[in-house]
Amino acid sequence: MKQVFYEVLALRQPREGYGLLALERTEGVWRAAAACAPVTERREDAARLAALCTALQLSPIHLPEVTADFQQQALAAGLDKSPDSLYN
Repeated sequence: MKQVFYEVLALRQPREGYGLLALERTEGVWRAAAACAPVTERREDAARLAALCTALQLSPIHLPEVTADFQQQALAAGLDKSPDSLYN
């Protein structure tokens, strides 16, 4: 059975932001399975999303959809800037 663990990716250039890295364990070996960045400018939000994805054992194939939904909800709530603003 595969296990999935999500961790926060810290981005430093051109501006600070955070993404997610999905690690998948198969036959006792962990490997990078997917990554999405930037997701948010707030580390605590990225950590909360990573913990939720891990708890739900989200398949890495769905990571782009989940992060896009997260960004839309954050924008609607006024909690974060557009992902494009990280590079402007």
